[in-house]
Amino acid sequence: MAAGIVVVANYNAPDQLVISGGARAVERAGLLAKERGAKRVLPLKVSAAFHSPLMRQASEGMAYELEHADVRDLAVPLIANVSAQELRTADEVRHEAVAQVVAPVRWIASVQAMAGRGCTTFVEIGPGKVLTGLIRRIAPQARLVTLSSVADVRAFVAESSS
Repeated sequence: MAAGIVVVANYNAPDQLVISGGARAVERAGLLAKERGAKRVLPLKVSAAFHSPLMRQASEGMAYELEHADVRDLAVPLIANVSAQELRTADEVRHEAVAQVVAPVRWIASVQAMAGRGCTTFVEIGPGKVLTGLIRRIAPQARLVTLSSVADVRAFVAESSS
């Protein structure tokens, strides 16, 4: 029964998970989580059961499109959200992009992998500080920078260049 599927979609922080699946099943899981002591259960306004097996058809479409896309080997390694491993080749990027449609985002493991490879500064670009807040809980020793405007980006680049 596909509609009854509930899976972890995001491992955001040691104290924060996101679940995905059939709408009723996710609602029921949220109620059970509250009954069992969850501090907060917030329904997210999303248009599909992202990062769950219910997205299989979309992942197949993604695989087809990426087969025909010009994806190149990376000049800078990328830490993947699904495997939390370093990606370097076009084939690895293609595989990971398809996998992420149906697999959970392993943000905790990804941040730990980056920190383990010597990353000490994490930069969040765009409005809000969601990722910065999550990283703070995963790697409290990290330097965190939030750039929410063009002026912020210019200042950061100027500071980093000197």
